[in-house]
Amino acid sequence: MDVNEYLEMFVTETEEHLETFGNELIKLEKNPKNIEIVNEIFRAAHTIKGMAGSMGFTETQNVTHRLEDLLGDVRSGKRNLTTKDFDFLFDGLDLLERLLSEIKNNNKEASSAESLVKDQDDEISSGHLIDLHNLTEIERITLEEVMEGRPQCFYCITQASRGLHT
Repeated sequence: MDVNEYLEMFVTETEEHLETFGNELIKLEKNPKNIEIVNEIFRAAHTIKGMAGSMGFTETQNVTHRLEDLLGDVRSGKRNLTTKDFDFLFDGLDLLERLLSEIKNNNKEASSAESLVKDQDDEISSGHLIDLHNLTEIERITLEEVMEGRPQCFYCITQASRGLHT
């Protein structure tokens, strides 16, 4: 496929989806439990991811995949949005805008998604965030038992994941 043939359409459509993503993210920050807003942002990220993959823009695809994973967990009720999640979403949006600018100016990506992905992975491995996808069934049950009847808090979740909370 000749990427240049579709590049202008990719740029135009990605700009539109990034605008939707940004506008809806601001709304979501004011109303973090509004699933309809989460769905709008998810759709924008999903569309960008698919278009980027078709065009061979792997960094854009990687960033949107990570954003989509977080939003998917919110959509399914596996997590509530935190301040750090919003930071990650806004940082991801900034990186996507930078990548799109590079694509517009140079027909290729120059920035890397590595730092954004590493920051989120560091949060998970430090115990500040728990990747619910990687918990064993026993860890999930323990976590649910610890959280039953208690307000969700990072301390309880972190301690439960380490088997320290009784």
